[in-house]
Amino acid sequence: MNEHEPKQINAAFGQYSGGATSVLALIDNIDGESVLLILGETEFDLTRQEDYVLITDIPTSSNRDMLFKPDDFQAALEAYRELKGADAIEFDDDAKRLLINNKIEVDGIKESGRLNYSIQELGNGHVAVLAICLYFKKQRSIDSAMGMAESFMGFFKTI
Repeated sequence: MNEHEPKQINAAFGQYSGGATSVLALIDNIDGESVLLILGETEFDLTRQEDYVLITDIPTSSNRDMLFKPDDFQAALEAYRELKGADAIEFDDDAKRLLINNKIEVDGIKESGRLNYSIQELGNGHVAVLAICLYFKKQRSIDSAMGMAESFMGFFKTI
């Protein structure tokens, strides 16, 4: 991702509770740090728009950039908690109802060492936010690796 160009996201979800919906988000660079901005909900739209990343839980959608599967839920939940803890996610006023803080609570630790969660009913919009967080976390890892590779290549060019 070009650090000066925001990346737009449409997360179109329809397999959880409530009506199908799309959540719009933006990855931007603020003061040298990548920040995830959750903009709000809009009408469900599985259309792949130019300049948008499409994330969905609909497996029949062939034009998606990322398919969110039930197996991704734990990683997405952890990504959300990490971003909240690092102040790397912000919710626009129109998106405040998608906050997950009061929907999910830590409820002990599993034998595997992972946190166990008590989850209240999550709607399509809430799960879309979790999927966006997972995408953002993966994207930051890729960007970091690419940055290191570019630095490494730059080092060898000086030799």
